[in-house]
Order: sequence, then structure tokens, then C-alpha cells
Amino acid sequence: MAKGMQTRQGLVGQELHNRMTRGETLTDAERTALQAWYGAQDALESTLLQVAPPTTPDALRADVDAALVRLKKMTQDLQRLSKENATLRSENAMLTRRLAQTTQGVA
Repeated sequence: MAKGMQTRQGLVGQELHNRMTRGETLTDAERTALQAWYGAQDALESTLLQVAPPTTPDALRADVDAALVRLKKMTQDLQRLSKENATLRSENAMLTRRLAQTTQGVA
């Protein structure tokens, strides 16, 4: 039930924010509700951004190693996708030429 209430409150907060940013006048109660919503959003953002920094050089090295592994995989994925895109572009160009030849023969 609390989650549904948060969703409704979030929707109300977004609506009030949209109205306020469009220059509409809000009642005192709406401004109070909007400020409360901003506070909740700030608190949520702060919670999401809190990441405990590694405390030891070994932990830092482990984080760097893990990041390098992810980077290597992403690089390989991008290279694979780039090759696939080049193949598809080539096939598309061939099919476009073939279609042009076919339609010239019909016309």
C-alpha cells in the first residue's frame, strides 16, 4: 500500500512541478506539497548517489581491474556491432542497386 501511495504522491509532485515550471500559480497547500516532494526527491537522489569509496589500495586495484574487464567487454561488443553494421550496410547497398536495376528493367 505504501508503494502505491508513493506512486500517487510522485505523480502529484510531478504534476505540481510541471504546473509550477509552466508559470501556473499554485495554492499555499500545493506549494507546501511541492516542497515536500522536492525534499523527498533530494533524499532519494542522495541515497542513490552514496557509494562508499574503497578504503584500501587493494580495493582500489580490484575496482580498477573490474572496470577494465567491463571496458574490454564493451569494446569487443562495439567492435562486433561495428562489423555487423558494415556488413548490413554493404548488403543494403547491394539490394538497393539490385532493386534499382529491377525497376529500370520494368519501366
